[in-house]
Amino acid sequence: MEPQPSRSIGDLLRSLVRDIQNLVATQIELAVAEAQEKLRQAGIAVLFVSCGLLFVFSAWIVLLFALVTALSVHLPAWAAAGIVAVVTALVGGAFLAIGLRDLKADRLKPKRTLAVLRHEREIIKETLS
Repeated sequence: MEPQPSRSIGDLLRSLVRDIQNLVATQIELAVAEAQEKLRQAGIAVLFVSCGLLFVFSAWIVLLFALVTALSVHLPAWAAAGIVAVVTALVGGAFLAIGLRDLKADRLKPKRTLAVLRHEREIIKETLS
């Protein structure tokens, strides 16, 4: 084996910077490719969830119709339908109110993370002062 000619520190540093840049670029490409694959998987999953929800909703409609039919044996059909509609609307309204309340921006704010970031900002300010 022939000894390699020694390289200057400047050449070594330039080579190191170039290698780090290549590594970072490769890692970014890998992350983008993986994110694209995960998004594709998520899109397919959303399609399956949507189809499932359609069938569950259809079954719910049939179940409500069966309930109206069963109640109409003892009540006029209009009263049975009205009772089922009112109870369904009340339950649905309760779910809707809870969901809308939980979707408010204040409830979705990452409060603990923001508190940690504020604390770290104060530590950095004190350190730099």
